[in-house]
Formats: sequence, C-alpha cells, structure tokens
Amino acid sequence: MGASMGAVAVLLAAADQPDVRVVVVEAPYDTYRDSIRHHAKLLYHVPPWLPLIPLSIRFAEWRAGFSADAIDCVVAARRIRAPLLAIVDGADERMPEPVVRRVVDAHPGAHRLWVAPGATHVGAILDPGWRGVVIGFLEEQGL
Repeated sequence: MGASMGAVAVLLAAADQPDVRVVVVEAPYDTYRDSIRHHAKLLYHVPPWLPLIPLSIRFAEWRAGFSADAIDCVVAARRIRAPLLAIVDGADERMPEPVVRRVVDAHPGAHRLWVAPGATHVGAILDPGWRGVVIGFLEEQGL
C-alpha cells in the first residue's frame, strides 16, 4: 500500500512479483514524464512545449542516475498479477481521476477504482468510507 510517490514505488515493486497478494494505491501518476509536464503546468504555468521540461527531465536522469522511461506505472500495472485497488482523491488537481484511471485500466486482473469525493491529494483516508472500501476490497480478495 502506498500514496502518491509511495504508490508509484508500490506499483513498480509489485510488477512481476508472484508473492504479492494485493496492491492498494492512492494518487499514483501514470508516467514520470507526464507527471513532470503536468506539474510544470499546474504549479509553474510552464507550457508543455517549452524545452525546459525535457531538459529538466534529462538533467534529473543524469544527476540521479535513472531512466525516466523506466518510471511508468501504466507498464507496471500491466505486469501486476495481484488484485489492484486504486484510490482517487476527488478534488486532487495533482493526480486527477484520468491519470489514475490510466494505471487502473492497464491492469489485466481484478481491480477497482474508488473516488473519495472532495478529498485533496492523499486525503482519502479522512473520508468516512475509506476504511470500508479498503477492508472490503481486502476481504473480497480473501485477506
């Protein structure tokens, strides 16, 4: 189980793992590149065509020693065999429903998407229905 960047880590870690029984994520992004573009526009009003965005991604890859293309939750979701519960924070501009839905729709097995109405980024746990949704999903999976 993970939220936001933790959700990304959980999705990537669960891919191709036969011993994972269930995956629960809240507010994951779809791809690293799309998330950088989205946040550049949302937080800094940087248009997506500006060369600053790919240059920033390239610099981050070089500086941190990773491949941006490897951070793809859609691809990871396709490779997860465990049931998947994805939670959308209903008022989250950072990870809106279409972004989380791309991850869920890629999952080949049992999955569910739940939208916590009015919740801001990683705020679904404050929704009175959160516990019932999560525990209910776990019970449906035999856990």
